[in-house]
Amino acid sequence: MESTNVTRKRTYADFSYRQVVSRFKLFDDIEYLDLERLWSVVVRVDVKFPVSRHRDSQHFILMDINGSKIEAIASNSNVERFNTLLAEGCVYTLHEVRFDPNWEEAVQFRNIGHQYECVLNDRTRVESYTMPIQFPLYPKHLTPIHEVYRRPNKTFVDIAGVVVHWCKLEHVGHSKPYREVILMDTRFNLIVVGIWSELLERYAISLQSAGNNNHVILGTMLKLNKRHSECFLTFLFKDKEY
Repeated sequence: MESTNVTRKRTYADFSYRQVVSRFKLFDDIEYLDLERLWSVVVRVDVKFPVSRHRDSQHFILMDINGSKIEAIASNSNVERFNTLLAEGCVYTLHEVRFDPNWEEAVQFRNIGHQYECVLNDRTRVESYTMPIQFPLYPKHLTPIHEVYRRPNKTFVDIAGVVVHWCKLEHVGHSKPYREVILMDTRFNLIVVGIWSELLERYAISLQSAGNNNHVILGTMLKLNKRHSECFLTFLFKDKEY
């Protein structure tokens, strides 16, 4: 009888564990058949955008433990709740989230071009994440420079390249400091990155050093501006030797 009880307990524990694990989802593993279910995700809030002008929506960029990103959206009555609960740079476990398709015709209204989006709804629960799993420093998916301009205007991309030119300092608008940096990838494609004010001061030394020593730098959440044929730098990780 004792051995039978032990066996039953082990079987029940294994079954329970499989059930819990099966509810978690990584962003690269989302499939169309998953859209009817509710999932749990472990994420870091990479970017928290301001609440919309009419306070009827708020957008977040979430990164999972593999470095993949997705856009999450809270709407209407949930805006104030998630604006309070989620802080940029913090890690959470989100339970009972839903994934919806990011239809092709709606991509231009999204901040990143993922095939799916994450919906934060009334049932979504937020827990602080305390497990010792380190999130990657760099995002998993980088946009090749030659594909950047195929993206819709004002969307954000993550790119990497060698600093080949460090342009002169300019002052635009209300005397805001501005400088352009030209990056080149391994295919010799070039792209101009415009850097403004606070970010210019913050990364001036590291960018100039990267230009002098032919380092590769990684720029994340670069906003594409086709009107000026450049990207505006909003976030930048540390440089890395090529």
